[in-house]
Amino acid sequence: MREAAPGVRLLTAAALGFTISSFSVGGWSEIRAQGTRPADPGHAIAEKFSAEADRPAREAARQAAQKAEKARKLEAERRRTEAATQAQTTKDATKDAAAKAEEAEMLATAMAEAEARRVAIETAREAALKAERETEQRKVEQRQAEQRQADQQRLAAEAAKAAEQKQADERRAAEARRIAEARAAEAKAAEARKLADVAALATAERQAAEARRVTELAAAEAARKAEDVRKSEQARIAQDRRIAQERRQAEVLAQTQETLAKQQAEEQAKNLAMAAEREAEAQRVTDRLREARERRAQLKADKPADREAPSPEVRAPDLRTASPSGSPSGSPSGSPSGNPAEAASTLTANSSRVTVLLLMQPGDRGIRRHNKTADPLLCNGGGCFVSNGPDAAASFLPGRKALGFGRTFGARAGACSNTLGCVFRDVELGALPVALQPVDMRVMHHDRREPQTVDTAADCRTHAGRLMCRRTIQAGNYTMWVVREDIARAAGPAALEQALADGLAESEQVAVTREEWRR
Repeated sequence: MREAAPGVRLLTAAALGFTISSFSVGGWSEIRAQGTRPADPGHAIAEKFSAEADRPAREAARQAAQKAEKARKLEAERRRTEAATQAQTTKDATKDAAAKAEEAEMLATAMAEAEARRVAIETAREAALKAERETEQRKVEQRQAEQRQADQQRLAAEAAKAAEQKQADERRAAEARRIAEARAAEAKAAEARKLADVAALATAERQAAEARRVTELAAAEAARKAEDVRKSEQARIAQDRRIAQERRQAEVLAQTQETLAKQQAEEQAKNLAMAAEREAEAQRVTDRLREARERRAQLKADKPADREAPSPEVRAPDLRTASPSGSPSGSPSGSPSGNPAEAASTLTANSSRVTVLLLMQPGDRGIRRHNKTADPLLCNGGGCFVSNGPDAAASFLPGRKALGFGRTFGARAGACSNTLGCVFRDVELGALPVALQPVDMRVMHHDRREPQTVDTAADCRTHAGRLMCRRTIQAGNYTMWVVREDIARAAGPAALEQALADGLAESEQVAVTREEWRR
């Protein structure tokens, strides 16, 4: 049994070595293939090409393993031979020592075989890694080659496109040059025709100018004579108009004086009748009072013992010193001088109907920056007055209607549209004082001027056909006269327009003397 043990151990070690070597060559490749099995068809194709590329490496590894196996077998045979020789020489040794030596030999052999297998495995692994690197390098080189080919194709396409673009540009440039040359030729031909036409025209103009000069000399002489006749006729017409105007003014003045004389006579007759009536009434009252005193005296004589409270004395008003309206003076309507014309003027001065003469300065915003005119309205708290000219009463409209859309783009300022001066006739102001505000109608935003308070009408007179006033309402951008309507009516439309033409100058500015003003 002890002699058979070394043989059994030797066979066991050989089987183990063969199994390990077989596993190191074939099993390692199978395990590697199984461990790197691809997960998709693309990887499978790549693994196939990689396996084809690794075939030389595997063949080299297999041959190296076979050589290592042969070397191992030879070494084992040599060792067995040496062991057998040593066993023969050491037969005299004890069996325990022989068994230990054999075990040590088997251990050394196993260790040598294991080392040989490790070296073979490392060699095969390095060969496989080298084969993989070479495969990856070939793939990279293939991709680079494909990229270079694609770049070359792209550059070739770009070069072809640039060549086509260059040819198109050359064709366009040639066409432009041809067009420019044709236009230059046409311009030269036109210039030549123009020069020929100018020369012919100059010749014709010289001839026509000579004819015109002769004709113009004759026409100028005829025109001079006609102008002399026209000027003399205009002077005659102007003289006739001036004479007619002076005659009309004299007639108007005579009519006015006659009307005033009639009014004064009527007022005097009326005042005399009123005075006679007051005297008769005073006499009647005096008689009744005398009779009453006589009756009281008779009653007192009949009853002297009665102690009755005396009745209050009734004092009769002195109608000769009191007017019917309660005025303290004896003249009608409280006139201190007793002049009927002055009394009528004082009563009319209290009237609220006036004529307003307005002269505006042009605005400097919006449409007025270029259109130096105005469209004036005259407004107060209730609405606005629209002028109908110097010979007709102004129209009153509510504020929304006067300044609304329809009138802004329609009738606008009536008779005063596109004018800086305006006459508002027969304006009802109501109770004084009252605020008046001129408004210049514009398109989007109306120009509302600063309002002014009117306490009383201006002190105005008419002299020699001219209206003169001493109380002017002067604002920053407009001037205004508030004239009593009776004075404006007596002055007439021409005087009102002339006052606007004079710039609403006060009486001192139009050189009126004190005597003329008093007259």
